[in-house]
Amino acid sequence: GNYKLRFTATSSTSSDPIHTTTVDSQLFALSHGLANKLSISTQAGTAKSGSFFGTQPVITVQDANGNRVSTDTSRVKATILDADGNSTTWAVWRDAARATATTTAGRVDFGANTDTKLGLTGRVGDYQIVYTIVDTNGTQMAGTSTQTQNISIVPGEATQLVITQAPPSSIGAGVNFTSSPKVKLQDSFGNDITDDNASTVTMSLVTGSDPSYTIASGTT
Repeated sequence: GNYKLRFTATSSTSSDPIHTTTVDSQLFALSHGLANKLSISTQAGTAKSGSFFGTQPVITVQDANGNRVSTDTSRVKATILDADGNSTTWAVWRDAARATATTTAGRVDFGANTDTKLGLTGRVGDYQIVYTIVDTNGTQMAGTSTQTQNISIVPGEATQLVITQAPPSSIGAGVNFTSSPKVKLQDSFGNDITDDNASTVTMSLVTGSDPSYTIASGTT
């Protein structure tokens, strides 16, 4: 913003003419300082495993006083950690190359276009995303601080069936199963799907020698 300096004279004798007399300097512009920290303008949200975030993060570079460094072209790196802040292999970036981006006018909008959107693939659970100002080697710049947000991964789209209770290895014709076979839906990472009310599972009886030949079938 624009400011001016004001000089005020005081005297031990309040009746002196100089007492509380002021003079102002000309206006001058106060700009931002050096890049020092990050601010999360918009947090990443709706983390469906295997998909882009429903809400893409927007990160702003600030100086020590919280001013946006509008001339900054820093590199901002997003790192996924577990809920306790430790490194993890249970969740990975859908496209790791997108997790580091260069600021434009001191700002990174990961949702600016399709080529920069972030997303996670991994086990359902709670995680942290840490945003860091880094050099070209991916190392945190000296004198800068990080910013962290929490995020929860939920199951992705159903892609596979898993048998949770198999039929017996042998059974007589016309005899009911002692325990009914059970299957469940999972996404590509093995997360159980619990909110799918649209898919239909069909059970068929096929021969062991020719799996393509169906003897009987049923739907559930």
